[in-house]
Amino acid sequence: MAKKFDNVTCIACGCLCDDLVLHVADDKIIEAERACSLSEPLFRGIPKKESGVPEIEGEEVSLEAAIERASEILGSSSAPLIWGLADSTIQAQRSAINLADRLGATLDPALSPFHRDALVALQSVGISTCTLGEVKQRADLIVFWGCDPVTTHPRFFERFIDPPGRFVRGNRKVIVVSGEQNATAEIANEFLQVQPGCDFDVLSALRALVQEVAIEGKSFGGISLDQLQKLAVQLQSANYCVICFGPEVTSHGSTIAMLESLFLLARSLNGNSRCSAIGLGGPIAENVLTWQTGYPCGVNFASGYPRYDAEGYSANRLLKNCEVDAVLMVGTVGLKYLSKSARYRLGELPVVLLESIQRVSSDETRLSPTVQIPISQSGMHTGGTVFRMDGVPLPLRPVIDSQLPSEESILAAIMEGVLAQCSC
Repeated sequence: MAKKFDNVTCIACGCLCDDLVLHVADDKIIEAERACSLSEPLFRGIPKKESGVPEIEGEEVSLEAAIERASEILGSSSAPLIWGLADSTIQAQRSAINLADRLGATLDPALSPFHRDALVALQSVGISTCTLGEVKQRADLIVFWGCDPVTTHPRFFERFIDPPGRFVRGNRKVIVVSGEQNATAEIANEFLQVQPGCDFDVLSALRALVQEVAIEGKSFGGISLDQLQKLAVQLQSANYCVICFGPEVTSHGSTIAMLESLFLLARSLNGNSRCSAIGLGGPIAENVLTWQTGYPCGVNFASGYPRYDAEGYSANRLLKNCEVDAVLMVGTVGLKYLSKSARYRLGELPVVLLESIQRVSSDETRLSPTVQIPISQSGMHTGGTVFRMDGVPLPLRPVIDSQLPSEESILAAIMEGVLAQCSC
């Protein structure tokens, strides 16, 4: 007899669609209503029966032995690094921060270089932002700058663009500004193609036009002055404009400076109407660290209080410069963001890896950790709360039974093991 689960939250992308309907029979998902091209493989990849066993040096051991060894490695380390947490729940992230504080470790969420630059730009000039609910109900002009949600967030249009907004008068307009004609550009009302690396030039000219500053030149980054003037008028005449930006935004200079320019453009447009900017990415991994310490990434607890350096305390730099002697790796999603030298160094260090059985059984990790503890999948086997890409927290619910421990429980157990060592 199949069980039906309504309003299930999917963590395949930053939209965190919370309207899925799953049908489960014999601990296996047999049907996923409203699943997209990203979530369908995720649900189908959940093993019917999990048989993950903890390992030490490649040898199968009990869970207690693995936790004890992990506690020894981290507790005896003088410069540990806690890294990952990209798909972790709020509850697991809080446990990781408590552990980092106790160990005097550096904690760095596994963020993409673009995401990290966006956080630095946000700290520098601020950002006018909104929720996806406001996008759906109020935005009459949406600009996708350097992003392709049709590909990266398949249900974005279905959930937030196509439905008529409650406070939108007339038709909603969509404009794409990108270096190439992507899938989103094909269905947009207008498409402006930017030359590679010239987004900063286009943004600077557009900001000047919005602020009624005279500029010289007939073309900026491959976009004519007439096109930019038309875009400026559209932005200024919109009742509620939202600029969605993504990693396809490029600059020959500083990406941070380019993002600052985009954020300042949104601020300028708030003079006469409403304008917001939203980054299109995955679930937010830095909110808990920010509210606990005041800093979003690259936080070091070695001095007994949090110290921040987005670049200096980044996992990539610390590993490359051999400034850590042990690593607690919570998930492997961020491996693709590490440099070759940092990944090489990771293979030389004692590593404690916590990863869901779904990813452990794949070839994605290609690691040989000292301790490997398979954990249950959040949103499938265990509940919790995660932040959507607009900062709205959404609950997860378990739909499949699992004998594997949760990420939060393992982090708490390692903390107990570290405290037990200190009391000896």
